[in-house]
Amino acid sequence: MDHLISVVVGAPSLASHLPIGPVLVIDAKASRFEVLRASGADDLSCAEAVLTEQTDELVQWHCYADHRLDGVLPVDQLRTVFPNITDPEIVTFSGQRLDGLLDAWQQELTSFRATTPLLQLIVRQGSPLAALGGLGLWERRLQRVRLIGFAADQLWRPVLESWLHERGFASVADQPFAWERDPLVLSRLECQELILERNQMERRVMDLENRMAHINQELDEITAMLDGSEYLVAATPEGSS
Repeated sequence: MDHLISVVVGAPSLASHLPIGPVLVIDAKASRFEVLRASGADDLSCAEAVLTEQTDELVQWHCYADHRLDGVLPVDQLRTVFPNITDPEIVTFSGQRLDGLLDAWQQELTSFRATTPLLQLIVRQGSPLAALGGLGLWERRLQRVRLIGFAADQLWRPVLESWLHERGFASVADQPFAWERDPLVLSRLECQELILERNQMERRVMDLENRMAHINQELDEITAMLDGSEYLVAATPEGSS
């Protein structure tokens, strides 16, 4: 039986803002976990990290006066939405992939070690594409994605929606920034993948058949040359030079 676990990127200010069930909260500042732990949140795990698509990828992290804006977006880009925003402190982080954090977390969740949990991803901070790009094999388990944040529509939604639609996700009708995996779309994508794999296999078989035909032709030519050489040796008179 599949179970649902949640990853929240960017710690909320209240534990009541966390989803029900096992939750991994990821934030660039470990100090933001204290409020959540003090509130006695159930099934809570925390990881101090900045998510990137490649492990140890260096990322410029912008720390604004309002931590809800913290992330990879420079101040010039945010000023198009928040004209009065002040210059941030910029810190360089060595990024981590999300799949590595998820693998380590799953080992801590004894109730899920023998199962294949499904995943809900909630992004409140940083780049949602960096989080998704580091999922690795966990991408197959991703069932739901939600985007929370100031001006999420202008800053992240277009590129995020494109990434999700290509992978069989559809918008949730009653939530403007949520997407769920559509079984019908996913089935169509899987069929397209199978057709592509079949076509690739057919091309490989044809290539092998062509190579075999070429090798057989070469063998025939070599055999004919050897047969001709034996005939010439047999036909040469004794004592001739």
